[in-house]
Amino acid sequence: MLACVGSVRCHCQMKQLNSKSSFRYQIDASDCITFVDSAWKSFAERNNTPELTRRSIVGKSIWNFISGREVRHLYDLIFHVVRSRDREIVIPFRCDSPTIRRFMTLTIAPVQGGNLALVGALIREEPRPHVALLGSEVPDLETLVSICSWCKRVQLRDSSWVEVEQAIHELGLFQSDGVPGLTHGICPDCMFNIRDEIGQTRDS
Repeated sequence: MLACVGSVRCHCQMKQLNSKSSFRYQIDASDCITFVDSAWKSFAERNNTPELTRRSIVGKSIWNFISGREVRHLYDLIFHVVRSRDREIVIPFRCDSPTIRRFMTLTIAPVQGGNLALVGALIREEPRPHVALLGSEVPDLETLVSICSWCKRVQLRDSSWVEVEQAIHELGLFQSDGVPGLTHGICPDCMFNIRDEIGQTRDS
């Protein structure tokens, strides 16, 4: 949830959300979380991560909550650019739950003393049928599936990236009992878009 934090309805139904659908947190120059706002708790609960309370994360390194070597490297690069160029960066991302697609933006802005303010803003939601692969169940299969930490697409065997529902069908993930494990990475499209945003910030 740090990159991000019901009944089944029609896929085409989308709920537009107002500017209040956001949460804010702050990290210091050592990348430790120093503040989360009052909206954090409610968003964590909606995203099925109620254990990420203010008490459980404030004072902890943000790197405790970011998985995947590529993802960590990209966040490290983003933080460096924002601090060194003293310019904010806005990146689109997804923060999906098993029953909802969440389209969001993450704004990372410099604050005095090397601190960074991060704001996750919810743009819209799309209800979806329950997807067990995105749930909190403990994986009980040796199968590992790579999911993009930004767009939440899943990598197929031919290295293409598709929505999780299509990946489940294409990979036959639930033909046997059990839940596969997830590894977090970044797809080529998101890598290009984020590096392009960083490049524009560097050039401006």
